[in-house]
Amino acid sequence: SFLAECRRVLRPGGILRLAVPDLRNVAYQYLQVGDAEGFMRRLQFDLDKPRGPVARLRRMLGGGRGHHWMYDRESLVALVEGAGFVDVEPVEEGLTRIADPGGLDLAEREADSFCLEARRP
Repeated sequence: SFLAECRRVLRPGGILRLAVPDLRNVAYQYLQVGDAEGFMRRLQFDLDKPRGPVARLRRMLGGGRGHHWMYDRESLVALVEGAGFVDVEPVEEGLTRIADPGGLDLAEREADSFCLEARRP
């Protein structure tokens, strides 16, 4: 539903830019080091369960702070293409196809994420 809403609000030809944690990189580091606790922390999953009505209401209104799913480049490309975007490509840190990125930090989360851009047809 998130990608459908992105597609709905972008003008035709508009560029969607996503930055997500790189599952492949996190898994590779786990295989190299073998630190299960560090692996789970790096996944940044939203595992906390709100307790009590006030905490549940806050969660409903503000959402969680972690991730609910992880992707590698191939799985995210397939998901974004399936949502109707075209020219879906991972982009290197510091680069973009957005004509005027303004103050967008093109190196944000460079160490543990990858970026993908796609165009609305």
